[in-house]
Amino acid sequence: MSQLLIYQRVRRCANLLWFDLGSVLGALPLYYAGRAVGEARVRDWADRHGRWVSVSRGDLERAARWFARHGGMAVLFCRLIPGVRSLISLPAGVERMPVAAFLAYTAVGAGLWTTRTKRALTL
Repeated sequence: MSQLLIYQRVRRCANLLWFDLGSVLGALPLYYAGRAVGEARVRDWADRHGRWVSVSRGDLERAARWFARHGGMAVLFCRLIPGVRSLISLPAGVERMPVAAFLAYTAVGAGLWTTRTKRALTL
């Protein structure tokens, strides 16, 4: 009986690691898309089309300053918010956050998310 419990716990931990890995790998395309587009192109887009989505160049500059101050923690905490968890990868890429730091904060945030989600599903 105890071997079965150990097996179940190991399997649960392995599943959480796989979920976390999938979340980290899934964040990379949007991060690199943000890096490829770059800050200048995003600002040009806001100048041309921002009025349609209520985004101005000033909004983008304010967001860039905020991200420069809170970048790593912003990535970590935004991973815990449904709907925002994917989108935070874009500003991280646009602001050229170091890939290693992005991956570390993403892994921690995604790990917290998957653990919390897994617990909610098993209650």
